[in-house]
Amino acid sequence: MPATPQTISKEFGGQYESVLAQHNAIVDALRDRNPAQARAATRNHLHFILKVIDQYKPATLSFFESGS
Repeated sequence: MPATPQTISKEFGGQYESVLAQHNAIVDALRDRNPAQARAATRNHLHFILKVIDQYKPATLSFFESGS
């Protein structure tokens, strides 16, 4: 089954809309040529994603294991 926004959102606790808004904030800041805002939006997004990864890592440990 191909991944869709709905399946991704459901799989990761409904985070799709939030992540999309974060990406839009980054793009908007870049479009506005506002480096401080772009940096802040990117930092916010990365902090959020790291929390999501930490939350779901135990349930998807094989995805995060090294291939070596």
